[in-house]
Amino acid sequence: MLQSPADKWNFRPDEYMILILTSDIAQGATGIIHGATLQVQISDSTYLTGDVVIKLALCIEQKACLRNEYSIYQHLASKHVNGLPTVLGIFDDLEEGPSILIMTHAGTCLHRGQAVSSSTRAALLTILQDIHKAGVLHCDLRPQNLLVDKFGKATIIDFDQSRRDTSNTDKKRECAELIHILDTLCAK
Repeated sequence: MLQSPADKWNFRPDEYMILILTSDIAQGATGIIHGATLQVQISDSTYLTGDVVIKLALCIEQKACLRNEYSIYQHLASKHVNGLPTVLGIFDDLEEGPSILIMTHAGTCLHRGQAVSSSTRAALLTILQDIHKAGVLHCDLRPQNLLVDKFGKATIIDFDQSRRDTSNTDKKRECAELIHILDTLCAK
């Protein structure tokens, strides 16, 4: 049975969340990226609140890339790959509005001249190797997609251009690319 549009807006208090955009992080090929605060009501007086990142895909091509990214994150999560943000969901507007991917905030990106510790370097290489073992090639390694949080935890993000079932040659090339990026970052 089809519901009327008015039925979409009938929520109990325990069935909704509040998303507050807090900052503009970047504009990328997949759309606009914002920092946000997510608030979920879990009881009449209890809320869970956390920092998240949202990606807004506006056009058809961006929405296709965002859905690819979501499917890659799902695949990597099913393979228990660590060092990735937790994806909280994807929301598609049934009309002509944006698609939205919501994930946990995983830190700040590495930048030129930044000292990359040996533990961060090793962690990023291990994450990439685990991504490869899961059968995924990232296809967009760059400093903006390599994050470190305030506790030193490394994360790789941005899988909108990624693809599955890649060759060992592609994986070796991508590992060499990451090593080059990390070496270049440390150069002053």
